[in-house]
Order: sequence, then C-alpha cells, then structure tokens
Amino acid sequence: TQSNQIKNTKNSLIHWMREKNNFLDKDTIYQLLQHYGRVDEFIEFARIKKDYETIILHYINEKSIKKALEELTTFILQEEEISVRGKDKEGKLEELRNIFIRYSHSFMRYEPVTTIDLLMNKFQSIDPNKIISAIMSTEKGNTEQVLNYIRTLIKDPKRREKNIHNLYLFYLSKVNSDENNPELIEYLKRPLKKESSSFNSKHNAKEILFELDYAKKLFSQNNLPLSLVLALMGKYAEGVKTALSVG
Repeated sequence: TQSNQIKNTKNSLIHWMREKNNFLDKDTIYQLLQHYGRVDEFIEFARIKKDYETIILHYINEKSIKKALEELTTFILQEEEISVRGKDKEGKLEELRNIFIRYSHSFMRYEPVTTIDLLMNKFQSIDPNKIISAIMSTEKGNTEQVLNYIRTLIKDPKRREKNIHNLYLFYLSKVNSDENNPELIEYLKRPLKKESSSFNSKHNAKEILFELDYAKKLFSQNNLPLSLVLALMGKYAEGVKTALSVG
C-alpha cells in the first residue's frame, strides 16, 4: 500500500542519515528536510546529531510543552549514562542545563509540576537566580509546588541571597495569608533565636536574609504578622503596638 511505501521510504532515509552521519552537513540537511516538509525525518536527524535544543524548540513552537519536557528528560538520562561511563567529552549535560534555563519560562508556565520535579531531581545544580523570573510566572494554583522547590534552597545554609529569601516569603504569604502561618512565623523568628538578648549585634543582623522593607510591605498587604518584622528591625515599641492593634 501507499502508506507502507511512505513508511519504508522514511525508514530508509533515516537509516541512510544515521549511516552517513559523519559526512552530512547539519545545516544543509536541515534546509532540505524543512523545504520538503519532512518533519519526522528532521527531528530524527537532529536526534542523530544530538542537536537537543533544536528538538526541544520544535516541540515548544508546536505548543507541545509536555513533549518537550519528556524529550529533555530522555536526553538527560541518556547523557547521564554516558557520563557514568566517562565518555561525556562534549559537556552535553551542561548543554541540557542551559537549555532548561533558556526555556524555563515556557516550562514553568505550562507544565509547572513536571518542570519543578525535573528541577529538584535532575537540575539541582542550576543557579536559582537564573530562573527566578520563570518561577514568578507560575500560575497561582501551583504555589505549593513552587514553594517545595524554594524550601530545598532555603534549607541550604550557604544560600544567603536576599532575592531567594524574599521569594520564599512571597510564596509563603500566598499559601496562607493570615497570622495562622506557623512556617512563616518560625522562619521570621530564626534571627531572634540566634541571640535573643541582643538583637542589635552584628551577628543577628547577618541572620536576616530577606529584605526587611520588602517584608514589611508584603505583610501589610496580606494581613501577615507585621509585628515580627518590626521587631527584627529593632522597632520593638512599634512592633508591640502593631501586635496589640491586630489582636
């Protein structure tokens, strides 16, 4: 039948490209396949060439974000296996990390659960500062998943960037925007516990890893324990007054 002939022709072309891979110019073959509308063969040739970004970008352009992430996961597993055998001479795992960062906005916006799972299990080494704007674009209904990722960052004592800690406060306020927020309150009390008798010491000031003015603004907007923030700023009288007014 005609369908079988088309299938056989496609398979023959893919087999030929795989066999002649080392002698084929990537850009020339891409142009030919695109010109004749041979999308499947185009993707397979990109796979043969390990042109991962071309494949991922193809599915993103097709609005198939889930498929793009599936392919990305497959590539990671393949390259990890190669890396274990000591043959990752081309730095393909680093390339895949960069691809993830580059298209993180699309991943986070359309497939946040899968993206965060991939981030926590395969891309722990990615600098979170490079994907903060992508994280912020996540839909409101996926706040808890995002917060799970940020919690893993906050647990690292070496993670002291204020923007990361600000992000933690922001998402905590979204999960439970009232005073009955034990995780938030516990986090705010951490600097005070370090040296409760002398907040004014330089040691305590260094333990406040978020921006106080940002926290004050955020909490006043979300009915959160503003009194604790004021206490951290050393404004105990104002803090007590605020606590009494909300009590």
